[in-house]
Amino acid sequence: MFTLALTLMQPAAVNTPLQESASVVGEQAYSAETLGILDTIDPADPDTAIAALEALGEAGDASAVEALGELFGAGARGIRRDPARACDYFEQVPAERADAQHNIATCYYDGVGRPRDHAKARVHYARAIAAGFTQSQCALGNMLIKGEGGAPDVERGLALCRQAATAGNAHAQTDLGGYLLMGQYTKRDPVAARYWLEKAGAQDQANASYLLGQIYQKGDGVDRDLAKAQSWFERAHAHGRADAAFRVFQTLFQRGYVSDGERASVDPGLLQDAVEWARIAAETDPDAENRTLAREAPDAIKRMLAAVKAAD
Repeated sequence: MFTLALTLMQPAAVNTPLQESASVVGEQAYSAETLGILDTIDPADPDTAIAALEALGEAGDASAVEALGELFGAGARGIRRDPARACDYFEQVPAERADAQHNIATCYYDGVGRPRDHAKARVHYARAIAAGFTQSQCALGNMLIKGEGGAPDVERGLALCRQAATAGNAHAQTDLGGYLLMGQYTKRDPVAARYWLEKAGAQDQANASYLLGQIYQKGDGVDRDLAKAQSWFERAHAHGRADAAFRVFQTLFQRGYVSDGERASVDPGLLQDAVEWARIAAETDPDAENRTLAREAPDAIKRMLAAVKAAD
């Protein structure tokens, strides 16, 4: 059985595209004035930028208010994270701005910055979808699938996730791929799951990359390929999955030490790489048992190499 990705089948997180510098980000336009302020924020003096954005918002620039919500939601650019204030800003944005509707929905879904209220989250995700925000489709779809905030509607929920996945949303591709991989709420289809997960993984979606690593490590619906598994786990780790380091260590060890019960084939280079990843996992893996195994691995590999050398 595969381990579900940490955020798999959950509504998407608050939309925070401030790291990008473009006039259209996350499917919504940001004014040149708003982008100019964002590009020049001094982390040592964020209050100046906050005041400038608030003035723009008071003058009718909805993108400035949205940006303020994103800044306080993420705790970015020297601004202390304040979820309640972030949600206040999102609620000030006119309803036709889809990303703000998505973000206030997430406030209510997560219960961060607002009391948890899944019924309200459904309403705001639906408004965001009506305004053309693709990311909200699978967020609402997941709620419908699981019956959160109202009656379940699995067929409609899966349809919404598929629409967003087809449109190229990496989170929706990951969620749809996860449902197909696990056989939850739909017929299990590891080949179709891999199709969607590879699309998401190509966009550096960490959870999709992790699941692809598991697919190739196990050989689920595809030939077992430890080199590909290792590559996907490395990508997952690079994009935020701390638990992927242990999986990289595993696949390197499996590639570097192969035994048929009588004779062993050893690749010292791969095993040395395994030791390095074990050291990373020993420090960062969220699972205590994995951290213990990773701490013990370097000495165990050293003893094993010595034994193999002695046998030769």
